[in-house]
Parts: sequence; structure tokens; C-alpha cells
Amino acid sequence: MTDQAIQKQGMLSKEKMEEYKGMNSKLLMEEYESAATSKLPYAQAKAAQVAEILTRRGDFHIKNADGTINSAETQRLVTQAYGFAKKHKNKDVMDSLSKSNPIAYQKIVEQEYEEAEKEGKVIRFSDPKTGQEFRRHTETGKTLEEAQNRAFEKMTSADFENLKGQWDKEAVEKFFTSGAMTIGHLHKANTVDDHAFLQYVSEAMGDINNVRALKGKSPTFYNYLTSGKPNDFGLQIPPSVVEELEKEKTTGYYGGKKKYYDRQEEIRAGEERFDRDAGLL
Repeated sequence: MTDQAIQKQGMLSKEKMEEYKGMNSKLLMEEYESAATSKLPYAQAKAAQVAEILTRRGDFHIKNADGTINSAETQRLVTQAYGFAKKHKNKDVMDSLSKSNPIAYQKIVEQEYEEAEKEGKVIRFSDPKTGQEFRRHTETGKTLEEAQNRAFEKMTSADFENLKGQWDKEAVEKFFTSGAMTIGHLHKANTVDDHAFLQYVSEAMGDINNVRALKGKSPTFYNYLTSGKPNDFGLQIPPSVVEELEKEKTTGYYGGKKKYYDRQEEIRAGEERFDRDAGLL
């Protein structure tokens, strides 16, 4: 059977999709697990589509005995489903999984870049001033960081709420420095009592390098954080960090660079969409 035939056979009919959408999440997860372990050539394509239905409900995760989400196992699950979707070239499912769980996607896209580098499709280069190394995909033109940030940029308010209990320090720091975090995320985290997320944001704000990155990528959010208003959430950039950044304005740290980089229209649209979903616009 050709790859094209497998892909076509793996697509669920409209009737089957409606049937699955009518199932409760417990039964649907059983359908996913059955398809994921099946030896039939089209079963994994089916599993990917079932995963998308569960993802849209916020139910594609593994829970511990106490009802909390097992972040490590959930990331493994998302990575598995993404692999099925990629194998069968189902870009819609790939996009859905990446934006619904950008935490898992960070590792997925890093692995993709490692594989692409072995095939000669990724080049490494360094910033001549800072020495920081980057990896750029020759086909997409995106650096690894840009590819990882894309999932944060496309994440909706519902996606973010469903991630409660899955954030860790590294993921929040990447989100913070991506420039995609907005006031809306803080409001939403506060509303759903995601105290762990807010604590990780507080820790990210204490590192001057993180704040430098934010200042360049999202000046509006930076100005909000330095205004004192985030105290409502117990957040504040340490005064010592702000003072150091103010000094850098006069000492020429930014050199000939723009103080603030132009934000891509897609990122702006993503921020506005999130804030609108969160009821802030």
C-alpha cells in the first residue's frame, strides 16, 4: 500500500467524526489508545484525529491518582499524537496539538531541528556581538527559537486555561522571553487560580536577561510590568533590575540596534485574540 493510499484510508469519514464527537472523553481516550497501539496501517492516522477532538475539549492528558495532571506523561502523549499526525501529513492536527500544548511542542520542534540538521537542512550561526548560537532551518527560514515561539503566539485563552498544572520553570521562562505573553495571561492565570504559573513568571522577572529580552520584543507588556499594576498578582520586576536597564539606555548597551524590535503582525494578532478571548478587549 502506498503512502498516499494509507493517508487517504486513514482519514475519518464525516459520519465517523460526528460519532466520535458525541462520545464522552473517557471512551474517546480508549479509542485513541486502541488506535495508537494497532498494527493496521491507517490506525495511527485515526489516532491523531481522535487526539485533536480530545485536545479541543481540553481532555487530552494523563492524570495522576489524585486527579492532578501528570505533566511528563501528558507531554509524552502529545508528542506521540503529533508524530502520528506528521507521519500522515495531517497539518491541521499538527497545528492544533502544537498550539494547545506549546510546552510539549518546545521539545518536539527541538527534535525536528536535530533531525533536519542531520539532513543538512539546518545551519548554525552566532551573534557576532553576544556570541549566542542560533540554528536556522534553510527551508522555513526560521530559527529554532522562532519555531518554538510560534506555538505560544497561536495559543488561545482556552488552550492556556487547559495547561493549568503543566507549566514548569523552563517553559514559563521561554514563554516570558518569547514576547507572546500578555496581560491577558496574567489575568487568566489569576482567574483560574494557576498560582504555580504566576510564581514561575515572578521568577522569570527576577532575571535581568529575561527582562532585556522582553523589553525588546514586547515593550507594551514590559511597560505594564514596570508600572506597578502587576502587584495585583503579586508580581513586580525587582527595582534593581529596572534601574540597571535604565542605566543601559545611557551607556549604549543597545548600541546601534533599535530599542524595540517591530513585532510581527501575526504576533500582534495573536495577542489581541488572546486578550479578546479573556474579555480584556
